[in-house]
Amino acid sequence: MAQTCAGICSVIFQLYVYAPLVNRVGARGAVQVSLSVGFVIVTWLPFIRAFGHGSQATVIAACLSLAMRSFAQCVFTSGFIFINNSITDPSMLGAVTGITQSINLFFRAMAPAAGASVFAWSISGKGFFPFDYHFFFFAQAALQLVLILISRSMPDHIDKPKFVRRQT
Repeated sequence: MAQTCAGICSVIFQLYVYAPLVNRVGARGAVQVSLSVGFVIVTWLPFIRAFGHGSQATVIAACLSLAMRSFAQCVFTSGFIFINNSITDPSMLGAVTGITQSINLFFRAMAPAAGASVFAWSISGKGFFPFDYHFFFFAQAALQLVLILISRSMPDHIDKPKFVRRQT
């Protein structure tokens, strides 16, 4: 049930938030907005207990997780726009997209193992703030901050295709 709800929310987000956002600020701007919102959410997520206990905290955490997932998809989708816009030869589009998907799948396979190890270490209870259970979230926020800086260093022309497809 939760996956169905997340999927429906994802489609709604892509249609009514992502598309207008990209049309307004471009894919690069959408990445920066998404990573900034994700940074704020990830930074505040470990402090969720301050907002309530029991089912109240669960609902707040679920809503924040859903928002984080939606904005992560925004970054993912914009990445494909960047890749497609950086191709100079239209005949290479399929090959480059295939290589990109392979690299993407590799990192999607490795990330849970690496993230789970860091998360397990952080909740072991042996550390002190910020090296207790907050550490995983702060490490994720630091990674998003690095990605924000990388996205700011991208050239402006990455938002526009290098070639124009001809109608045949």
